Amino acid sequence: VEGAEKPEEVQTRVLAALRKIAAEHDGKTVAVFSHGYAIRLVLAYLQGYALEQVGQTPTGDNTAVSLLEAENGVLKVLFRDDNSHLQTEAFLAGEKVMKRANGLEPGLWFRPLELPEQVRKTLCEFGCAVVRQNEVMNLTAITEPEKVGKLHLLDSLTLLTLADLKGKRLIDVGCGAGFPGVPVKIACPEVKLTLLDSLGKRMNWLSEILPALSVDAECVTARAEEFVTDRRESYDIATSRAVARLNILLELTAPYVKVGGKVLAMKGSAAREELEEAKNAVKKLGLTLEKIVDFPVEDGAHTVLVFKKTAHTPPQYPRRYAKIKQSPL
Repeated sequence: VEGAEKPEEVQTRVLAALRKIAAEHDGKTVAVFSHGYAIRLVLAYLQGYALEQVGQTPTGDNTAVSLLEAENGVLKVLFRDDNSHLQTEAFLAGEKVMKRANGLEPGLWFRPLELPEQVRKTLCEFGCAVVRQNEVMNLTAITEPEKVGKLHLLDSLTLLTLADLKGKRLIDVGCGAGFPGVPVKIACPEVKLTLLDSLGKRMNWLSEILPALSVDAECVTARAEEFVTDRRESYDIATSRAVARLNILLELTAPYVKVGGKVLAMKGSAAREELEEAKNAVKKLGLTLEKIVDFPVEDGAHTVLVFKKTAHTPPQYPRRYAKIKQSPL
């Protein structure tokens, strides 16, 4: 609108007002109400986002609460977009903004997964099958049923909140016991799944148990850097969990993904540290970081790094694994 404030002007004006209010009410807690976009601009600035990145930050609903701390004129975000005061059944069943307690990362829009009864049953059957097989084969260090549910099944299903997988070709590189690929396939049968691992015993077991659960997946025993010869840039999505450092993992997964597709790298608490050391790999492999999403779990935060394939991966990648490990990109 002609004559209206520009975003940077709104940001500057509201920040100045907040600092003034804080100075006039030192030691007190003050409630401040403003337009949602104005608040979003301020929070983005305080969390280190440039104006052009504001669209990448979360939005709270009209009653979302954010808490700022002011000290000597410096404002700090303690948390943002908290809707915990809304406990009605109607609200909890819909879209909800999760509070980011550390105040450093964007919040996460999250709709609770509504899984049909048969899907829940099959997920539990697969989890139980993993625990039973683990008695004779090294599949997982996690064997308590509740933890298998949270740290394996639910952790795998977070991928469903990051991309539309229906009808897409997905490869799980270094799938191990089948996580995250198998739970994703169970919850989204329309995905066309390839499970890839170099350990024949694991893949033979998956080839036996999955048909018994009516789960359709291609199980391939091969090394990632070798199998790509047959499937180069033929998948919409590649994912992997707990396989290698990010700069190594990307060289093993990116070549499988077609331009326009995605790599979903599931990592732990060192995700941002690994991302920093993988910047060269990201660039060389034709990837662009799209977003970083944290999912809180009982032992901390699990993080998914979402990369978009924006250019063809040069044909010299992936290299032989010994070379990849010796000289990561």
